[in-house]
Amino acid sequence: MATTEAPSTASSAGSASPLDRHAAPVETSRGRGKAVASLVLGIIGVLAAVAIAIVGLIIGIIATVLAFRAGDDGYTPWQATAGKVLGILAIVVAVVNGIVGAIIATS
Repeated sequence: MATTEAPSTASSAGSASPLDRHAAPVETSRGRGKAVASLVLGIIGVLAAVAIAIVGLIIGIIATVLAFRAGDDGYTPWQATAGKVLGILAIVVAVVNGIVGAIIATS
């Protein structure tokens, strides 16, 4: 009589598949999302700073912080640099717009 045995696993390392031992095929970088987010928020912040100063100021600060955080993660492509510049520009435009608005409101 022949007995049937359960097939043995080829790998005794405890992994479910031989593919588990390989690294991810795409390099993931946490800073890339922050850099792109800072670029998008920088653009929105400049546009908002012209229309509504306080909204542009808040968005500009967030864009600048994200750009600096992307640089801290070691990821400094053009998106992070552009987000930093646009975020600072949004802050400046918002402050100037707020001062001009306050001057116009008091006269």
